[in-house]
Amino acid sequence: MLLAAIFSATTSLYQESGNVDPILIAEKLTSIGLKHFEDLNILDYLDSLSRMSIKQDLVKQYMLNVIKYDYARRAEEAIDDCKKEIVSNIDKSLPELAGIVEKALKK
Repeated sequence: MLLAAIFSATTSLYQESGNVDPILIAEKLTSIGLKHFEDLNILDYLDSLSRMSIKQDLVKQYMLNVIKYDYARRAEEAIDDCKKEIVSNIDKSLPELAGIVEKALKK
């Protein structure tokens, strides 16, 4: 939850003004009620994150993993949608079910 909130605050600030730094992120998080998270001072945490060095070759691998897991999540959602369509249309013929599943997968 904390990392999602940090990401959300960061992207929001970037979209609003293009200016992002640990203090602005901490202020944004504080404005939504996240000054401390499980006894963690948000500003101290953000400060330590901002001092971390990022190896450029790892960024590419990280982004590939993000894309891979996003595809997996979307595939799982599509499969769940297909299951629901099959159950709700179980009285249809096999060709009709195939068409319904194909349509659900194209969403």
